[in-house]
Amino acid sequence: MLVKIRENKSFMQMFPVILLLVLSSIFAILTKGQFSSKGNISSMINQCLILGTISTGAVFIFGSGNVNLAMGGTAALSAVVGGYVYLWTENMLLVGLACVVAGAIFSYAAVILSKLTKMNILTITTVMMMLYPAIQSWLLGAKTITIPYMVCSKLKDAQVLLILFVTFLLFCIFVFYGTPLGRKIRFLGDSSKVAELTGFNKNSVFTAAFLIGGVACGLGAFSTIIRTGNVSVTTMSSGNLNVILSIVIGGMPIFGGYKTQPYAGILGVAVLTVLDSGLLMLGVDSSVLQAFKGIIFMLFVMASWERPQGIAIKE
Repeated sequence: MLVKIRENKSFMQMFPVILLLVLSSIFAILTKGQFSSKGNISSMINQCLILGTISTGAVFIFGSGNVNLAMGGTAALSAVVGGYVYLWTENMLLVGLACVVAGAIFSYAAVILSKLTKMNILTITTVMMMLYPAIQSWLLGAKTITIPYMVCSKLKDAQVLLILFVTFLLFCIFVFYGTPLGRKIRFLGDSSKVAELTGFNKNSVFTAAFLIGGVACGLGAFSTIIRTGNVSVTTMSSGNLNVILSIVIGGMPIFGGYKTQPYAGILGVAVLTVLDSGLLMLGVDSSVLQAFKGIIFMLFVMASWERPQGIAIKE
């Protein structure tokens, strides 16, 4: 059964859309229309734009056959850097630049440490998943960095979150389909050995994938600052699980390869956001919700676990 699901590309691509429509309809009925209210839809869209930006960047990392468990932690620590830059400069443009640069550096650190220690990326990012929140807590303590409401309100009214997301998504689509980097990433996801035989430098592709993922984390961090107006130890606290979950729910194999699509992240994020909002409105406890997400993650990973070993096929 799972093998048939894995091999059915159309099903894996359409299932997130079908699931999104089904869940939206169910929650609209169970909440007697509250789920479909203008305020709730607006809130869900803003959540999708933030997590969708990060997940879109994560597609490059997962598509290359790597697993980064610290995407949420990278975004959270980048937000801390951005928060302190605002305290020092009160300039939101510099805050945005600081978040992006910090995200790229924190993500690239995984590549550097992997080379230095000869350990695989999964092990390194597992350590970072625990290390980055600890650094975030150490830098902030009990303090919350607050950005004035009027500053954030002007940026939200200017649809900065939407502009950042759409711009980054278009950039990722271009890179993925219009440059050799996208093809090489799918090669690596299919088979590292086949990639070696083609003669290109795997390390440079890994580096590019993690840098793009880091930029996504930085943009997500900046968007979070704009949306919430503050940075604390709870910022992006569930980001690690949500990013990985959105990738697999979006119909992308956990090990990437030729089935990788740059829009998988945003599809998964939309489903995840609807699920979060609907269950919370129904009074489901947050701890139960996290456990439910874990079960969903396990089921989707089982459905996409087989890693292809052949050459990437252009479909």
